[in-house]
Amino acid sequence: MKITTGNLGLASYAFQTSFEYLGYEMILPTLTNSLSQKLGEENLRAELCHPLKLLLGNFLTVKDEKPDIVIFYNGCDLCNLTPINNIYLEVFEKYSWYPEAYYMNITKKRYFLRDYYNNLRKITGASSTKIIKAIWLGFSKLLLFQYLDDVFCVIRPVIKDYNVGESIYSKLFQEITEAKSFSEYQKIKKDINEIFQSYPPDYNCLHFGLTGDPFSLREPYSHQFTDRKLGYMGIIVDKFGNNLIKKENISNVEIKYFIRNNYGVFTSNAIARINNYVNKAYDGIIFISPFGCTPNDALRSQLNLIQEKTGIPILSLIFDSHTSSTGLQSRLEAFVDMVHRKRNILSK
Repeated sequence: MKITTGNLGLASYAFQTSFEYLGYEMILPTLTNSLSQKLGEENLRAELCHPLKLLLGNFLTVKDEKPDIVIFYNGCDLCNLTPINNIYLEVFEKYSWYPEAYYMNITKKRYFLRDYYNNLRKITGASSTKIIKAIWLGFSKLLLFQYLDDVFCVIRPVIKDYNVGESIYSKLFQEITEAKSFSEYQKIKKDINEIFQSYPPDYNCLHFGLTGDPFSLREPYSHQFTDRKLGYMGIIVDKFGNNLIKKENISNVEIKYFIRNNYGVFTSNAIARINNYVNKAYDGIIFISPFGCTPNDALRSQLNLIQEKTGIPILSLIFDSHTSSTGLQSRLEAFVDMVHRKRNILSK
């Protein structure tokens, strides 16, 4: 029996580790790339959002293997992520691929872990003891990926050289991908800590917080690796919850009281991120969303109000398959320059 899933951040590697521990083969797509994008665009209507096309492209890169089971993601109330899964199954039929579908609710950690357990149990029939160990092995890998990402979000401004930094990152990333035991995880974490000590963060750098569409934030190809671009511009980047960033709350603003509407669970998460960045006095916020995304369009319409009320600069970036890399670079550089000038004025 073969199992597959799409790239939602790095959760797919956690699933693979768990299934392999239980003796099942899991076939994963490569990291999202131009081929994924091309396959998705060829098989979905143009008006559907960029992340949904990328996710379909992930699945179609493994279509020739004809996996027996596909694990889909769902749970957002206003997003097309849940209903699109039925369209994906129709697309698979065009390629004579008829997998059985299972689903993972990604709105909250407790729902995610619940479905993680239930799907492993239904698919493998393993005992609860083995399933719990399989989940812990997979989830620990996911946490190690997160730690690697957190470290590089604060040390890229110190590394400065893109090729040097991403070469180190890629090597550690590959080691985590191939690791299969807790002892290997511990060794890799030690290596990451040594890199962290070699490039101690400069916390005087500007701090930017990313928020917006949760799929895009987890899938860096969808926003053209904005976090990495900012890092090598000298910016410490937070995607919410990076414990390596040394910022404390200096205010207690609740932006929900002056936002007119609350559109869905994912928008609530985006609001929580903005609230965190405002209260910790981040220097700027980058709002990332795909073109035509209803929940994010609703919140993006409130960004000017949030900026006016809080005084924190906000840059809204909208991505689709036609987003220019050069144009993105120019907008980021202009925003960084503006925030630097604002800091210099305030310091005087």
